[in-house]
Amino acid sequence: MNDGGAAQRVGAESRVDDRTPIVLVTGLDSAAVSRVGDALTGEQDMDARGTVVVHHDLSHVADGRVGRLMSWVDPDGQRRERTLGIELAHGCISCTLREDLLPLLRRLHRRSSVRRIVLTLDPILEPERIAWAIEEVIVEDMPGFVDGPASRDVRIDATIACVAESDWLESATGDTPLVEAGFDHVDDDRTLAQVAVGQVAFADALVVAGCDPAMRDAWTSARSTAVMKRLAPNAPMMIELPQRPVTTSL
Repeated sequence: MNDGGAAQRVGAESRVDDRTPIVLVTGLDSAAVSRVGDALTGEQDMDARGTVVVHHDLSHVADGRVGRLMSWVDPDGQRRERTLGIELAHGCISCTLREDLLPLLRRLHRRSSVRRIVLTLDPILEPERIAWAIEEVIVEDMPGFVDGPASRDVRIDATIACVAESDWLESATGDTPLVEAGFDHVDDDRTLAQVAVGQVAFADALVVAGCDPAMRDAWTSARSTAVMKRLAPNAPMMIELPQRPVTTSL
């Protein structure tokens, strides 16, 4: 007896997923997030060629604008950058990101030179919300594209959370609202702890920006590590030291 259903399942399982992979890089430590993004597009790493880094800078939201920075390494090994100013849509950060980022991801998938996309997130963004938008939000009215979510063309391969050893535990266990923590452009009532915990809990890997060993508080470091392991028990952890920054080996 010919089991057509089984044959269809085997065919579906063997089908190649040609969607462009995405790596989300998140964290309150924006400098560490930038370093990891740069490491994933290292000029000396041939495997990094074809990687495009996309970052939306929300620091000027109060002025009604968002900055989009894209960077990549050309086949000749030269790093290129392109910056674009975007008007804040309806006074809403989430709306602006959806309207700019999701169509951009679908367009990047169509570029033969793009093999991977790295999204370096602004400190106030939680990766789970970005992942949900990529998976679920319908992108409409793009000429040449079928209406549908960005996940038709891209897939999230991994989320890397960057953590500052010196102050992450304090951020993750306090009750300071984002607006009082220096993020005065935020239009919601989340706390710093909600964001810090959410970023680590959603991560597949952690990069911990360590203190100078001579200045490290061993007890605080141990507690931070224990909390992070509880939040992300299966995530490998890389310690970045001032004298040993992250490299393309990441």
